[in-house]
Amino acid sequence: EEPWTKVNVYNFQDVSRWKDLGPKFVLQVLRDVRTTGSLEFAADMYPTILHVMDTVAQYDTDGDGLIENQGFPDQTYDIWSVSGPSAYTGGLWLAALSATIHLSKDLLERGLLEGKMDPNEARAACERYEPMYESGKEAYERLLWNGKYFKYDSSGHGHHDSIMADQMAGQWYARACGLPPIVKPKFAYASLQTVYDLNVLTFADCKKGAVNGMRPNGQVDNSSMQSREVWTGTTYAVAAAMLQEWGAAVEDTNTGTARESVVSDDAKESLWLAAFETARGIWHSGWGDFGYWYATPEGWENSGNYRSLGYMRPLSVWAMQFAIDKGQLIDRRKTTLQSASPDRV
Repeated sequence: EEPWTKVNVYNFQDVSRWKDLGPKFVLQVLRDVRTTGSLEFAADMYPTILHVMDTVAQYDTDGDGLIENQGFPDQTYDIWSVSGPSAYTGGLWLAALSATIHLSKDLLERGLLEGKMDPNEARAACERYEPMYESGKEAYERLLWNGKYFKYDSSGHGHHDSIMADQMAGQWYARACGLPPIVKPKFAYASLQTVYDLNVLTFADCKKGAVNGMRPNGQVDNSSMQSREVWTGTTYAVAAAMLQEWGAAVEDTNTGTARESVVSDDAKESLWLAAFETARGIWHSGWGDFGYWYATPEGWENSGNYRSLGYMRPLSVWAMQFAIDKGQLIDRRKTTLQSASPDRV
């Protein structure tokens, strides 16, 4: 079809009510600043950041610092209903709060908002969002953590306790942006290990990536088409999050900081291997079994049925490389192997 006369448009859902897009915009700005070093870019984006954050903050209807989903698919998983605080959207919101606070202070310190907006607006944003961030983190843990992972949502009905592959999206983004973790690192470790154990290992013999939704009993969440799909880009993002948490745990052990994040050597080894096993499923099926060469789709089901060839989300495979490069993980991996057994390196 002629793109200049019939414009491609997403008209399936009203995206103005989605709760994850605004936070992602804010996080992408900080990610790009970290990549390019251009705070001038951040200064240009800052008025829009404040507008986006103030808009999304309206969805914190009970004042606990955490936004609520509204009982329909108001997120990128656009046919998978979600109600109340949720692991995916809530995590992205917390990371976006942290990013906004970080950018506000950085731009104020360097005087880069002069001539673009009143610096007092940035100061007011810090005063508004810092307590929201702290209370939101507490609510996130209290409402969603069940001792093994963060539940899909806090509604208490239906598939609220499903294990979502993308539950650590906010933690992943926070780490990628150089921000502090939004959850206790030991909780992130446990959540990602649970995703690996259930969404990856028990699904399709570990050969098709991470299924989006898994029930606690080891059955795929069939409450929607998207919950039973593997999203190729999400799987790569999960693998990147695993690499980041591995790197953080090694760093914490070596420096003696953030002691609660320190996990056993076996746990660290497990998550490093889990990252590449998780990603390998996409390669194994996409390239080996299904033949989606150079046209990786958005997702597929266990049967091999695919949706949306040539999708952009699989480009998140570069998030794995980003995690490796930014964290110098290959050199640190060699060091940990050498320390464990000199003969292995």
